[in-house]
Amino acid sequence: MSGMGEKRRGTIPRARRRVQTRRALLLTLGVCLTVNLARIFSARMALPAPGQMALDGAVTVLVFGGAAYLGLCVPGGDPGNRVRMRALSEQHTLCLCLLGVLAVCPATLLADMIGSFAKSGAPREAAGMAVGRSARLFLPQLLKSALLAPVFEELFFRGYLTGALERLGRVRAALVSSLCFAIVHMGGAGGFGAAFAVYALLGGLLCAVMHKTGSLLAPMLVHGCYNLTLVILSYAGLSALFEGLTLLSCLVRLLGCLAFYAVFLRVYAARASRAPAQPLAGLHFTGREKLLLLFSLLAMCAAVLLGGMKP
Repeated sequence: MSGMGEKRRGTIPRARRRVQTRRALLLTLGVCLTVNLARIFSARMALPAPGQMALDGAVTVLVFGGAAYLGLCVPGGDPGNRVRMRALSEQHTLCLCLLGVLAVCPATLLADMIGSFAKSGAPREAAGMAVGRSARLFLPQLLKSALLAPVFEELFFRGYLTGALERLGRVRAALVSSLCFAIVHMGGAGGFGAAFAVYALLGGLLCAVMHKTGSLLAPMLVHGCYNLTLVILSYAGLSALFEGLTLLSCLVRLLGCLAFYAVFLRVYAARASRAPAQPLAGLHFTGREKLLLLFSLLAMCAAVLLGGMKP
């Protein structure tokens, strides 16, 4: 009887994990469909750049954030075992920011090499380099790419999906979540093979730094700094330095790849913090500071929604 009781108790968690895995895959399918439908709607409506950016930002927040909430907080969810929010040491924070900046070099080099081999002709889009350069869109682009996308996408892919699939094993869970991450992102990029390879490897990198540091803040930092670098390079007119297989471009990016590898080793050598993350601990705002923060947020929203209107 005791053996039967132990066997029965052992089958319940496995059944629950199977249900959680199916739920995670269904949520991922829903995310893919919704994101692509939003892209089709945006293309059919021929929205201006500010409207398209506002739609992209809303989709990022609602779709990825909503899916993560459904997966974690509905009955049967287990956020304590999935969302890892340990604090990061100073070493890790610095190295992770550098890792995100330097990741542009291997990503663009890989996209160019695959694009040249397949003659797809779209390495910029595949590596995420094709962002706008209109001055009025700089702040909205920065808000969407360097803040909203890293937070909400990482909350879903690394915070929820990777944890929900851990019954498959850590490596398989990271592989599946990275492939899903690539599928979601390649829909708006040219060069199918290049886009898939770049985003899949980027997803694997984000999974690796999360498991090493034990914190979801790590992939958020890497993802945010990667997108931030792309936006700044584009608006500064330096994207051409990271395009094509010219001698100068290849030399710059090969040096960047060496630096990327060195920083990646430092991330694995740095000592992880065991303290729980408290991002807002010790922050006390006065009434005037709260008004300034509110005004800044409203100004950001106005820039997104009204940036395309002529004076």
